[in-house]
Amino acid sequence: MGRLFFMANLKKIAIIGAGFSGLSVCWHLLTLSQHQIILFDDQRGASSIATGLVHPYPGQDGKKSWRAEEGLKMASLLFDVAEDQLKKIVVERGGIYRLALNEAVKKNLSSYSDVEKIADNYFLIRSGMTVFAPLYLEGLWEACRKRGAVKYPVSVHSLSSLADFDCIVLASGAQTMDFGELYHAARGIQQLPLRKVKGQVLICRGNELEKSLIGKGYVAKTATAGVVQWGATYEKNFSSEEASMREAYQLLKPKMDTFLPYTGTLEVQECKAAIRMVVVGHYLPLALKISDKVWTLTGMGSRGLLYHALLGKILAEAILANEEELIPTELRRRKVCL
Repeated sequence: MGRLFFMANLKKIAIIGAGFSGLSVCWHLLTLSQHQIILFDDQRGASSIATGLVHPYPGQDGKKSWRAEEGLKMASLLFDVAEDQLKKIVVERGGIYRLALNEAVKKNLSSYSDVEKIADNYFLIRSGMTVFAPLYLEGLWEACRKRGAVKYPVSVHSLSSLADFDCIVLASGAQTMDFGELYHAARGIQQLPLRKVKGQVLICRGNELEKSLIGKGYVAKTATAGVVQWGATYEKNFSSEEASMREAYQLLKPKMDTFLPYTGTLEVQECKAAIRMVVVGHYLPLALKISDKVWTLTGMGSRGLLYHALLGKILAEAILANEEELIPTELRRRKVCL
């Protein structure tokens, strides 16, 4: 009876952030309920400059990630939604190449049925996909808009400013920890195990790639022929959030040297930067209930495309049922400072 009562009285849901996570939560809430969904997004998130590479083995060791196949399947369904809205391709599904730079990675990759060994240290991950992130976000938002969602291009600086909403979802990436209320929320949660990391990418011109390529770093195809994205830096300590082409090139050049036999010379055209949130000591994101009406999906790190669709659906179902226990325990980790 409590679950029905909660669903019957939930009227307005605010989602802060309209990147992969925010739009996924929005889409699943819209398909599971008839509640009013309003997104707030200042367009500073990392999703729009994301690599666009999604596959089951994103770790440096080449091991399969937690619930990776389910994550890929759910993501593919949302890619279909976006393509149906835009009537154009937003994802290239022909696989991606992986450079294996040590024996452990070679051994792990060789054990998977969807991985084909091309050469000694060169593998094809057939299930891998290259997502043209800006197009995907555009298409998924359009699908949400047609189902009634509203989006405001503004920053939200305090959760108290959303007091008239019945539920608030923080899918705000690096801005998540800017909300001081998180440190004084109910149930004794004083600190979430999160860290900001700066990522810079270089937009380059060069030979057309057959497929995107990952190894130590990556070279990803884009929606524009002859233009690739080279990245990404992983800066735990940074003095500025702004992009620096010189700094990014210096950090990325050692990684790029391993790709040159496969990509040829790349001419750097532009540098982009964004701040993403990662979970300290773990690669899995966080999905949990912060207080009576505040929920969060954050810490996606480099696995945003792999997990955003699956976790968006899981979180939407938990919100509508008002039962945090519907979220897997692996995603509800907390660090509490007593």
